[in-house]
Amino acid sequence: SMHPFRRLQFPDHLHAQIEILLPRHGDFHARVDGANQLVHPGDALLIFPHLLHGYPVADESEGLMLIFSPALLPDMGVDWEAMHPRSPVVTPLNEDARYAAHRLAQLPGGAGPERETLALLHLLLSGLLQGAVLESAERPIVGDILYNALGYLSGHYAQSDVSLKRTAHAVGVNEYHLSHLFNARLHMDFRRYVNLLRTDKARQLLTQKALPIEEVAFRC
Repeated sequence: SMHPFRRLQFPDHLHAQIEILLPRHGDFHARVDGANQLVHPGDALLIFPHLLHGYPVADESEGLMLIFSPALLPDMGVDWEAMHPRSPVVTPLNEDARYAAHRLAQLPGGAGPERETLALLHLLLSGLLQGAVLESAERPIVGDILYNALGYLSGHYAQSDVSLKRTAHAVGVNEYHLSHLFNARLHMDFRRYVNLLRTDKARQLLTQKALPIEEVAFRC
């Protein structure tokens, strides 16, 4: 998916896609793998799959957000599961990345002909990887209960029977402990977090595709 963002704010979450943010106006704050980052216009924020990230402050910023599966670009030569950038902020962008970011932002409605979009996406990611230092990922996938719960929800939030109890069972804890983790570390309860995931997906679908509202609601 590709869509503009403005005053971005979202709690810590993770998913199996690559996420790239390209601010055009105003700085924005991000939290990636527990570390705070400040991203300026002309920089790029590069988030690898299964990396915990969020946007804690609704900064006065706007730009372009891209979220896509690594399978979309199979020839990049990167182990997306085992590696991540030492710093998620890529600066300065090289000429290829700047050109691709500029052209992607010009595509009507945040999308364009598939062949052109894929070519520009390939060029952008190639340019970003040239400016990033990759290292082995050391993620608390097994030991961190909340991390595991967020990963579970990223693939199950649209299911009608998703619940605190079912999620707690999936990660091997009782629901009261998991509820405490959501409140203590994300400062929100389980239901609000799930609703945020659903409304964010609905927003993406409504801005990208001419779908009836009933269909969007069903997908989310």
